[in-house]
Amino acid sequence: MNYIIYDLEATCWDGKPADMVQEIIEIGALKLNEYGEVEDTFNSFVRPILHPNLSLFCRQLTTIDQISINRADTFPDVVEDFQDWAGVFDDEHCLFCSWGSFDKNMLIQDSLLHEMEVDWIEPNHINLRRQYHELRRWKT
Repeated sequence: MNYIIYDLEATCWDGKPADMVQEIIEIGALKLNEYGEVEDTFNSFVRPILHPNLSLFCRQLTTIDQISINRADTFPDVVEDFQDWAGVFDDEHCLFCSWGSFDKNMLIQDSLLHEMEVDWIEPNHINLRRQYHELRRWKT
């Protein structure tokens, strides 16, 4: 089994206006084996389609520049590369791990936005933050 520890960056605005829909602009991940050893890394920018120009707030918060976003592929191409890299459709099982539920929800939201399947996300995901809180016996 491979553990895919991933983190996403998304479009953002100061105060998050209600009429603005966030989209993924970067996927970064580590692939760990069953011994916790890093097997590989993945990093790719994603060009959003709803709001292709990053806000000043977003550029400052994420340190992602507009040129990198302009040169990036859109979500369908990047997520396909991510799935191939993670081994989603290989015989070996992979488990996606993120801190909190934001990243999982963004993967689902962007997949639906682009009319893509989401069944590879939900059953194969754990929330590391929740796991950590349970381990420490902290309230979430």
